[in-house]
Amino acid sequence: MATDGRDEAIIDASVLLNFLKIDRVGLLGKHPTYRFIVVDMVKNEVTKRGQITRLDAAFLAGYLVADGPPETISQDELATFADLTSRKLGNGDKAVIAAAYTRGLALAMDDNDAWKIGVAYTTSIRREDTVSVVVALIKAGVLTVHEADSIKEDWDKNHRFKKPQFKSYGELL
Repeated sequence: MATDGRDEAIIDASVLLNFLKIDRVGLLGKHPTYRFIVVDMVKNEVTKRGQITRLDAAFLAGYLVADGPPETISQDELATFADLTSRKLGNGDKAVIAAAYTRGLALAMDDNDAWKIGVAYTTSIRREDTVSVVVALIKAGVLTVHEADSIKEDWDKNHRFKKPQFKSYGELL
């Protein structure tokens, strides 16, 4: 589906919401490696009016790709989703793991507990997370380290996403 040379990747609500909360979802559209696909169950996890508006605008601008209609989901994906039902996962997590696994795509996910279940299910899923997305944007010249550190500070102070393991994205380059 990707036509601009980038690979497709499935994005979980955890990563998506980090960018929606700070009104920087456009950065996801500038990722140098991936075009992010939002499955319906993740779209349904975006519930705050401002974030819904930003998500809709991101689809219109082409920053994100809305997954196809439910009837286009493969039987393998549905079977994988059903198999994951026995695991302690929310529907969004089950949906993104099933989609990434059956489509052979990378998965952008911050939730470590869900990731552990996904990896236990299949080791073939490539993982990205909010930090690796930001690092890729810095390496691609989309963000400076200073801009990325300002975003990190906003997440640390105003949102639930905190990464005290490092003080600056410069440490990760």
